Amino acid sequence: PADVVDPLPPPAPATVDPDALARYRETLGSTFSFVEVPHGHNMLWEAPGPTIEAIERFLGSAMP
Repeated sequence: PADVVDPLPPPAPATVDPDALARYRETLGSTFSFVEVPHGHNMLWEAPGPTIEAIERFLGSAMP
């Protein structure tokens, strides 16, 4: 109903530690891929389209 107010605030965006990201890039080189999906922690519920695209791109890059 229109008169019901959601008592919970939206979740904070999930983040990746910049130092960890740098270590992954350095260690994995060209095999490392990072995709930022703008939403909170539950990406499949909050941003299914961009999340699915990122997964498909990842899986496609693994194909010969």
